[in-house]
Amino acid sequence: MISVIIPTFNRENTIEKSVKSVLEQSYSNLELIIVDDCSNDNTAEIVKQIAKKDDRVKCIFHNSNKGACVARNTGISAATGEYIAFQDSDDIWRRNKLEKQMKALLDWNADICYCKLLRHNYHNVASVFYPNNLKSGLVEYQDFISKYHASTQTIIAKADVFRKFNFNPEVKQFQDYDWCIRVGQNSRIVYIDDVLVDVYLQANSITTLQSDRKSIAAYEYLLNNYEEIAKIYPLFKISILNQIGKKKVLIGDTSGNEFYNVFLMTRNIKDYFKYVIYRIGLLKIYYTFTHWNANHRHK
Repeated sequence: MISVIIPTFNRENTIEKSVKSVLEQSYSNLELIIVDDCSNDNTAEIVKQIAKKDDRVKCIFHNSNKGACVARNTGISAATGEYIAFQDSDDIWRRNKLEKQMKALLDWNADICYCKLLRHNYHNVASVFYPNNLKSGLVEYQDFISKYHASTQTIIAKADVFRKFNFNPEVKQFQDYDWCIRVGQNSRIVYIDDVLVDVYLQANSITTLQSDRKSIAAYEYLLNNYEEIAKIYPLFKISILNQIGKKKVLIGDTSGNEFYNVFLMTRNIKDYFKYVIYRIGLLKIYYTFTHWNANHRHK
């Protein structure tokens, strides 16, 4: 059996569709655990009504807002399935998601399986695939943590994996990335290059509200917290440095040395050129254009 966990907070307008996409999966041997993180809208009443209609649904209600990581960990503690999957309360699973992922887990004798998602912005006009340029099959750890880490709602794993590696409430952003770094080193990971999840960014979602400065702090936390891993897997450090550099570009900060440090690691002339145009302020034009283009591309 698969235990599906949905943490939710103030999602009265989206929770029903999200739950429906789980309960209507072609793989039906599941329980659904909805953890309401002390919503102050009508979310709790909606999930109570859903639970009355389907005995596979269990509801847990926090008496104070504790954050998504704690809500996910609450669900893990209550799960009784041999496998655990996560869904977000504003996203939609495609009907064959769990069926395809269970087959991949068994076929590849894997501990973790994740899939491609299609991200829609809150204006519902843009679509971005993630990951890109990754083929179905086993994923090496260095690639997993440097280029192709998994988003929570795409993951299914053996329950023992989640019980050993809970989500860290101290991490304020990129909690899924932090989890991937910790769990991936000793796990067998398989990827399915099929879109099985539609992610809908809400106007008030964490993803759209987070500032670039907070993102920089979160990336710096990951780099500092996993310094030993960065020494062993240099592509991880290069990826984080590039992300910090990009965020600094977007806020107009040209004082950083992230791109230069990447050049020192790669000795690639393209990385040195990126550092030069960053220091003279021209890189922002490129990033601003590509960022705008990615978020305004029509489906």
